[in-house]
Amino acid sequence: MKNMRILTFLASISLALQPQAFAAGDDWQRHYDVGKDFLDRQQYQLAVKEFDLSLKQKVTPKALVDRGTCRSEMGKYQEALADLDQAIRMSPDFGLAHVNRGVVYFRTGQADKAIADFDRALLINGNDQYAMVNRAGAYMMLPASKAAILAQNTEKLLDATNWRIDLAGHAAVLTALTYNAGKQPDKARALMQKALNKLDRLHWPYPVCKYLLGKAKEEDVLEASADSTYDLTQAQAFLAIDLLNKGDKARAREKLSFVTRHGTVNSVEYWLAKYLSKP
Repeated sequence: MKNMRILTFLASISLALQPQAFAAGDDWQRHYDVGKDFLDRQQYQLAVKEFDLSLKQKVTPKALVDRGTCRSEMGKYQEALADLDQAIRMSPDFGLAHVNRGVVYFRTGQADKAIADFDRALLINGNDQYAMVNRAGAYMMLPASKAAILAQNTEKLLDATNWRIDLAGHAAVLTALTYNAGKQPDKARALMQKALNKLDRLHWPYPVCKYLLGKAKEEDVLEASADSTYDLTQAQAFLAIDLLNKGDKARAREKLSFVTRHGTVNSVEYWLAKYLSKP
């Protein structure tokens, strides 16, 4: 759906702020709530200050995860990892902590560590679509033959959820591109044909699935994504990866450059474009 924006999804704990009275000694909760509101508004520095105050009074995994989220968004990856490591030590089955730590590893090019965290998150919750899509992106940082083997995990999850998660199409396209990179075009075609049968034809990225099956042209994909900057940068990334698979590095570089200039840092494709643009 167009209002679902990924990406390298640093998911956060949703908490509605409501007026309430706090007993003495509950200042940690008040500071946490204010910090969470700042985080939701993407005011990361202000959020960190509030989480600092909350954590001075009471150390909780949720405050550590949210402060780590802010620090990652600010590009302070080592500090983010310190928060997320501590949260996981305190609460090993806190799926969000694993997802967000995996995102930090993904952003810093540590694919194996990222995949291990996304694997753990999916063991905790097999329907975690953010872990699934981020892991599908992280697979693409591995050698192509290994990535194509591991990509089968994503296809199995899509079937297990009957393709009912919102990001199913996104995960499927990344997986088909990974199959093609690993010289398994038959698997890519079969997956994209399945996608056409399972996905809503009116929703993105259905046109990309048609393109990868040879049933749509590049201009069709770009036209279908033109109303959304997010979809357009994602389309350019998908097309760039397809061009790389076909050996057209010059055109692929142009599209990757577009993604790194115009894409959102909260998307899987932005970080893939940065990774694939390296000499």
